[in-house]
Amino acid sequence: MTFKPLTDMSVYSKEEVNENEDHGYYFALLTYDIKLVRRLLEENGFIETKADNFVVCWGHGTFNTKVFQYLSPYQKVIIKYLNKP
Repeated sequence: MTFKPLTDMSVYSKEEVNENEDHGYYFALLTYDIKLVRRLLEENGFIETKADNFVVCWGHGTFNTKVFQYLSPYQKVIIKYLNKP
């Protein structure tokens, strides 16, 4: 899969994103709604899901170890830790 660059720079606008055609690519944002990550994924055909059928899961902080124990081979978890001074 090759990601195209984010072309719509109105990441922080309140405009609704066009509904993506469902190609089976789903993402989950845990803990925070990171608008830049959301828009990048949506522009590349991903659809947000609350189920466990995500391909990409993005979050901040620590996760319960069960998240990692039940991942399917195609699922990826991206964790961003905050740097504390």
